[in-house]
Amino acid sequence: MYGQQRMGYWNQLAIVLGLVGGGLIVGSVIVLAVVFAIPGTNIETLFRDANNVGLVRILSLLNALVGFALPALAFAMIVNRKKPFVQLGATHSFNIRQVFFVVVIAFSAVYVGAMLAQVNELIPISKSLEKRFKAAQETYMNNVMAIANMRGFADYLITLVLIALLPAIAEELLFRSCLQPVMIGLTRHVFAGILISSILFSLMHFEYYGFLTRMFLGMLLGYIYYYSKSFWLNALAHFINNAIGVTQMYILSRQGKLNTAAMDDRFPWAVGIGATVLLLFLVARFKQESEKYNAEHPAPEPAIEDEIGKTTAGD
Repeated sequence: MYGQQRMGYWNQLAIVLGLVGGGLIVGSVIVLAVVFAIPGTNIETLFRDANNVGLVRILSLLNALVGFALPALAFAMIVNRKKPFVQLGATHSFNIRQVFFVVVIAFSAVYVGAMLAQVNELIPISKSLEKRFKAAQETYMNNVMAIANMRGFADYLITLVLIALLPAIAEELLFRSCLQPVMIGLTRHVFAGILISSILFSLMHFEYYGFLTRMFLGMLLGYIYYYSKSFWLNALAHFINNAIGVTQMYILSRQGKLNTAAMDDRFPWAVGIGATVLLLFLVARFKQESEKYNAEHPAPEPAIEDEIGKTTAGD
């Protein structure tokens, strides 16, 4: 996945950005075509009409697949035509102890992410920007809750697959399996490469008040991928993060309490700080377990990050 490359990293970056740009354009065209095909419907009414929930979920998923997953697969086939799934880190195995650490890490990260969301609110910005960002945040949350409007347990399971599982796989294929190795190769520094790809991951969501939380999540997922060399473990962590949000919305919707205020998770600062300390310990243990497993079960290809990490990783 980080193996020796015949193609320069700048060329790889140009290819992945071009593929993603093309995918997002195609996805947007498909969404607009569907909207225009429904009489009296626009983007706003599409999200607000409860009868369109299923359609909106499918369109959101389609946009993620066309904009992220397909470009990632195409990129892997271009860079490593003979072994595209090796390039994506989808063939390397892992053990049950790694899975255990990933699950606990994902749940601990919820509290750290909630603390960072509060930190994000404390960053001083102008009144005009604050008004604009809060309006965008409200629109985003309303759209999310419209997509996650669940009428029963079967609907909840469908939402888990369409909103939590498949988008997590699509995003991880692009940002961790494709973009992160390119950024590490360009910067020749593991931390810098993971940080840059995490910033891009957060910016992709176009949500100011969730920027620090998503950047943190991106870095956490990035190190899970970097240490384990297996795409499936960071995809699992991403799915759990998404599933926690979907489950929370399902419980609130069944109680008739689903609104933006109820979704605003706030914990005492001590909880967030304690979760941060626990998370650092868990990531360190996960790193040790992954290094031990990888020594016994080497990744399919030599990893260039091993060479980088000896001198500049700082991890």
